[in-house]
Amino acid sequence: MIYSSRPAQRLRIFKGLLSVILLSCLAACGGGGSGSGQASTQTTPTTPTPPLVVQPLSVVYPNEPWFTAGTIISIQRPTLANAQGTVSYAVSKGSLPVGLALNSDGTIAGTPAEAGVFEYTIEAKTATQSAQAEVTATVEIAEPLTIDYNVPPIVIGAVNDPATPVVEEATPGLNTTFSLTAGTLPAGLILNADGTISGTPSSAGATTLTIQAANGTRRATAIVPVVVSTTAPEMIELQPGGVIWKCDPAKNPIPGVTLSGVTWLNPGPDGKSCVQVFLPSTSTASNYIASVPFDITPYRGMQIRFECLIKTEGVTQPDLTWKGVVCGLGMDSAITTYPHTSLSNTAGTYDWKTFTGGLNVPIDATNAKLYFGLQGCTGKAWIADWQIRLIRSNPTRPPVDPLWQPDRYPQRRGVMLGGTSYDSITAGRFDVLKSWNVNLVRWVMGYNQKTAADPAVYDAWLDARLDELAKALAEADAHGLKLIVDMHVTTGGRRADGKNAVFYNAELQNRYVADWQKIATRFNGHPAIYAYDLINEPSQSGFVPTGLLDWRNLQIKAARAVRAIDSTTPISIEVDGYDSPGNFTWMNPVNVSDVIYSVHMYSPMEFTHQGVSADSGVAGGLTYPGTFNGKPFNKETLRAHLQPVRDFQLANKARIFVGEFSAIRWAPGAAQYLTDVTSIFEEYGWDWCYHAFREWPGWSLEAANLPIPANIDDYIPATTTDRMDAIRYWFNQNTPSN
Repeated sequence: MIYSSRPAQRLRIFKGLLSVILLSCLAACGGGGSGSGQASTQTTPTTPTPPLVVQPLSVVYPNEPWFTAGTIISIQRPTLANAQGTVSYAVSKGSLPVGLALNSDGTIAGTPAEAGVFEYTIEAKTATQSAQAEVTATVEIAEPLTIDYNVPPIVIGAVNDPATPVVEEATPGLNTTFSLTAGTLPAGLILNADGTISGTPSSAGATTLTIQAANGTRRATAIVPVVVSTTAPEMIELQPGGVIWKCDPAKNPIPGVTLSGVTWLNPGPDGKSCVQVFLPSTSTASNYIASVPFDITPYRGMQIRFECLIKTEGVTQPDLTWKGVVCGLGMDSAITTYPHTSLSNTAGTYDWKTFTGGLNVPIDATNAKLYFGLQGCTGKAWIADWQIRLIRSNPTRPPVDPLWQPDRYPQRRGVMLGGTSYDSITAGRFDVLKSWNVNLVRWVMGYNQKTAADPAVYDAWLDARLDELAKALAEADAHGLKLIVDMHVTTGGRRADGKNAVFYNAELQNRYVADWQKIATRFNGHPAIYAYDLINEPSQSGFVPTGLLDWRNLQIKAARAVRAIDSTTPISIEVDGYDSPGNFTWMNPVNVSDVIYSVHMYSPMEFTHQGVSADSGVAGGLTYPGTFNGKPFNKETLRAHLQPVRDFQLANKARIFVGEFSAIRWAPGAAQYLTDVTSIFEEYGWDWCYHAFREWPGWSLEAANLPIPANIDDYIPATTTDRMDAIRYWFNQNTPSN
């Protein structure tokens, strides 16, 4: 069929226009088509996937763990969160307590061996993660906490030295707090945060306080007698720690000194009168020292301690430690090379610090001078409050009379006997001792530390013990024996460091003297008393607080109090340092009538106490006679140990009593030791008591020498021993009458 060309052309144009319109619409609508004449299909857009989020690693350990030294701990386990993969652990900062270990699984286990506060960081890691846990662990000391107090005299209306706590076995790094749990402080006194008691009391009186110390989880209490007096106690004799010279703070100590850098300031820094020393850094002087004369005559033969306060600013470090700021005392001597005091480590910049220097002053000391300045350094220093304290005085002894012999009639030889109570057992022991021909007994009034620490409890205890003593004295008199009244531990007992508490507390000193007045009043002139033994094995070993009496002065005060009541009974004085023979080297006689000087002989303890404690060596480790410390160990060795007592005896014509001596029963050669030491006692004319009769199997003459028991408290009876024979040899020579 043939169509007309014009309509066909119009159709093609129409279709073209239609296509353009459709494409425009599709484009405008964001769509599309497959071509001319086909419908388009619309697609729904896809939501994007969010990125993967990894949570951070977290590790936590028990908060502030608390352990005890020597005790296995509960395993410390970490708490982990969000770990991706295998976790490893390491200590990244600080260190674990000694004895603990970090295991591969992050646990902490072991037995801590060292007490203290330990801060450490443990890091947990995976291949892609890391986290840290900061831990503060406390390891407490296993031993009980103890507290005692140094209470110097407290005088009404005065600014007194503070009463200071003595805390033993506190865990390092842990703060100790103090609280008053019983009693009321005298008006004007306060208990400070550091445990000291200070202030200016407004009224006189006495009270007893109970003060608690808290250190970690442990608690300890101290019974603290506090007495506010109207006056301070009087010193009887010069004693160690006493100030024997002090610079007058209002007086220029360097008159006439012309060194331009050494000047007197009144007042100086912080209001202290002082000597100022200044040497600029440009100076090349190696010694910049001023000196002034000092009268050394009163201190010849003494052992002294020179003290001063020093404050510095920019003092350079000298080449030798003994150089630096100079504040000292020097003198000339023909018998001692260069006697002088010396300070050390005085360089730097610091506030007022105390420096000390010890000195044995020669007996021929002359031309003494005080020195102030700088040596081997530059800078500025201020020196104040210099003084001299006594350490020990040199005994002044008269010439020995070669013809003098001690008056020892009758000879007294005996044993120690526990005097806590008198009963049928005790009475039976008097029967045995009578059969042994013993004529002297040291009656030991012993008790436990808890009883001793509380003065009120102690007073009641002592009253009961004196009732027992009265019975024992009657029994002793009936058996022809003499008794030594031995106050084995004084009121207050011993502190944790072994020192007698009575040397550090004014009220305890008052109680102690009153106790002896009570005893002397009750037993005045009793015919069965050999002596009053004032303090068993006193231990001070240092200075006592200002204003208190030391071991010597306190015994003198008690002795004079006894003498005011009982003029006839001898009084036994013992020496500081547990009454050891060596301490008689610096002993002087006391000015009290009819005094006996007591000594205890356990030298050397490596032999006499072997196997008793770890400090004394193993049982069977040292034989007598033999070799000790590479030297012969024999009777002459024992004589040398006792020589200071012998020298004191001969110089002062003194009466000597050996209050204790022994050798442990399993010591090889114990019998020969006892034979030799008692023969020395007899040669020198000393009375003695063996330690001890039926007190403990280790010392008992009636216990077999061997075997050495696994439990040293085990008693192995024997009919006789060579040790018994050595001691009873002398008992057989006793005069039976008392």
